[in-house]
Amino acid sequence: MNNLENLKDYVNENIENIKITEDIRSNIIKRSGKNTSNKLMYTAMIVTPILLISCLFFNDQISYATQRGLRYLPGVSKLFYTDIEHQAYGLSGSIEMPIGEKYIKVNSSYSEGNTVTIIIEGNIPFDQLIVMDEYKKAAESMSWDIIGDADFEQWSGRMTCTFTDSIKRFYLVYDKYEIPIIMTELPEVFSKDRNYVSVEGIGIDIAVLTNYVEDKLEVNLLAQTNNPAKTISFPLSDIYLLNDKGEKYYATNSNLENILYFDRKLEPGIRLVIPYISITDESLQSKVTISKDDEAPINITVGDNVLVINSLEWIQYVERFNFRTPQNDYHLVEEVAQKVKLNFNKSLVGTNELKLHNILADVDENQLNKYIVEGVNVIYSDPSEENNSEMANDKELILSNIKEDQQEIDITFTRPVFYTSKEVIIPLQP
Repeated sequence: MNNLENLKDYVNENIENIKITEDIRSNIIKRSGKNTSNKLMYTAMIVTPILLISCLFFNDQISYATQRGLRYLPGVSKLFYTDIEHQAYGLSGSIEMPIGEKYIKVNSSYSEGNTVTIIIEGNIPFDQLIVMDEYKKAAESMSWDIIGDADFEQWSGRMTCTFTDSIKRFYLVYDKYEIPIIMTELPEVFSKDRNYVSVEGIGIDIAVLTNYVEDKLEVNLLAQTNNPAKTISFPLSDIYLLNDKGEKYYATNSNLENILYFDRKLEPGIRLVIPYISITDESLQSKVTISKDDEAPINITVGDNVLVINSLEWIQYVERFNFRTPQNDYHLVEEVAQKVKLNFNKSLVGTNELKLHNILADVDENQLNKYIVEGVNVIYSDPSEENNSEMANDKELILSNIKEDQQEIDITFTRPVFYTSKEVIIPLQP
């Protein structure tokens, strides 16, 4: 149907097959209103079929849009986006099962589509743990990210499982024991004009949950990125509340879960100000070759970001350090080496949204000196030459222990840390 005439023909041809349910009738009545004049009644008679067709054609789209939402899991600083096809569920509280002198404890779990993340601890052999859906079908894939003691007799961490379909119930199975896990629908974050902000151009969404604990205002920061490889952190000590008079109020306490406490009550016009956000991208990696013939400035592409080396300097020096063998014999190690100083501009090419804060760099190990003491290869790193993580106009990076005759080096840049260049202001709902 491209125009009104086609719509009219369609209605005339199909009017007998169109059935008006009570829901549609109520919807039409609400839209058309109660009109008493003959002219308005005549208009309503024409509009009614059009509204009817609108309901028939767009009911699914309207239903889909209204079911989109933003949800969160208490205790986990994470946001979840849901719609009619993709729901999110989480475990409220924790579940523990004793198994003789051993145990398994699920501290938290949540689902995103057909993927379930389980925060878990225990002292059973973790590689013998199986995850099954409510129909006793094993997960298609499982991955672990755990820490533990030397023998992993006691461990804790995160387990990620993928199933064929989305689930909200599953079983943890070990030997003959089963732990049923039942997740419920996550609570919703309301009012996107307050307590919420989307940082344009960076792909970060931040929601704020407020509560009163005794006489303190509790502010819980939840954040989500468009890339799971990115990690967000907030400068908790620098965040403050700002009222209409321009008065600032800093938190009296905070914790590692991005929860702050203020000696202040919510009031109309009050805002939460985050001076900057730190973003670490674990997935970015770039390999670059730099030679003595190169001249600055040098552009380096890391993911979608272009970094600029303002200057570089090759310096020859003598590496000296003491090495002690297992027999407590001391050796003085001396070797002529080179170091390269790179000065980065913290501003990125083509964007004003982000600034470079830090980046890791590794030189190809074949281009570094190797020190042999009594047949043992000694690896040496100078703690005084750790990268300075303070923000400055220029970022100096020192790469040392390079072979004396090396004319170029192959550098792998990883794990860049960026700062947002603008403060983030979030209006709070009183």
